[in-house]
Amino acid sequence: MYPLVLSTAQETRRENEERLVKVTEENNELRKDNASLKEGEVGMKRKLKNFVQKVSHLEKEVSCLNNKLKGQNTKVDVLSEKLVSMLFSPNLLLDF
Repeated sequence: MYPLVLSTAQETRRENEERLVKVTEENNELRKDNASLKEGEVGMKRKLKNFVQKVSHLEKEVSCLNNKLKGQNTKVDVLSEKLVSMLFSPNLLLDF
């Protein structure tokens, strides 16, 4: 009976060693995948930071252009008022 117990123990040990090899291989693959994901995350964070900087720059540029446009609209309004007042001035109406 003793050889049978030893044989079973050896078999169990061999099975455990095989499982350990498989688990170690899977663990190594997972570590590689994890490292790859971290590299990708770093790259995406860098791209996001650059994108946010570009958006911020464009927002400032749009704000500046909007301010210029408001100034031009004000000038157009002033010129329109002058034109209307000139068209309806009594001196101009006499010329017709």
